Amino acid sequence: MHPRHAIPTAAAHHSAMTRRPGLHHGDTLYYRVAEVAAYFAVSPRTIYRLIEEGVLPAVRIKRCVRVPAPALARYETHLHAEELGSASEAV
Repeated sequence: MHPRHAIPTAAAHHSAMTRRPGLHHGDTLYYRVAEVAAYFAVSPRTIYRLIEEGVLPAVRIKRCVRVPAPALARYETHLHAEELGSASEAV
């Protein structure tokens, strides 16, 4: 397989997402559902479900669905806070 057509791993997606300058400099960036799914190591269908339930905000550009970088960051913060809350309740 030609390297240009190699399928990136979830770790590669995570690395690429954290390296993007907009994620840290306030530029408006949008991620594809597949990128978000790879980042969280879940299926794209799971991400679509979160979007449909209104848990993860997204925008549609014609038939394309994109997740804004700030929404992704808020969702991840929410997950970490939820995890910490669950851990403190178990004590």
